Amino acid sequence: AAEDQSWWDRAVSAVADALNALVSAISDMWSAIRDAVAAALDAAVAFANDLIDACLAFVTELLNAYYDFLQFLVQELLGDIFPGLADALCAAIDAVREFVLSTLDGLAQMLKDAVAGLAAGLLAALDGLIALINAAAQMYQALIMAVLTGDWERIAAAPADGTRIENAA
Repeated sequence: AAEDQSWWDRAVSAVADALNALVSAISDMWSAIRDAVAAALDAAVAFANDLIDACLAFVTELLNAYYDFLQFLVQELLGDIFPGLADALCAAIDAVREFVLSTLDGLAQMLKDAVAGLAAGLLAALDGLIALINAAAQMYQALIMAVLTGDWERIAAAPADGTRIENAA
């Protein structure tokens, strides 16, 4: 079959093979970069979550110690004289503690969600860039093959994302 081809057809076939290999290599390279960036972002999100959890645990410990100390003071100062009042104040302190700790838990979760959203946004932007690069490589491949073969319909079919051939220079 190769002997039946003209030297031009063989040259076009060699160029087509080289272009296919180049486009494939470009796509593979960007896929590897995306995978590495995704792994780095996953590690960064995990680190941030661990840091947020550690900070939350530390602040929770401090607040619990503070509220426990307040209850101790209330019981020591008022417990013998006004036990009902001391118990009511301690119950109020517990209610404030629960509200504050619940609010901190919510804020920590919001911060974790923001970090995860930022990482997802960065990865989505990278995905868009990679899709654009791959589409451009395929468009240029189609343009070169159209020039070599005279098959200009390849250009119309090449970029599936609507990239216009006039924008290629």
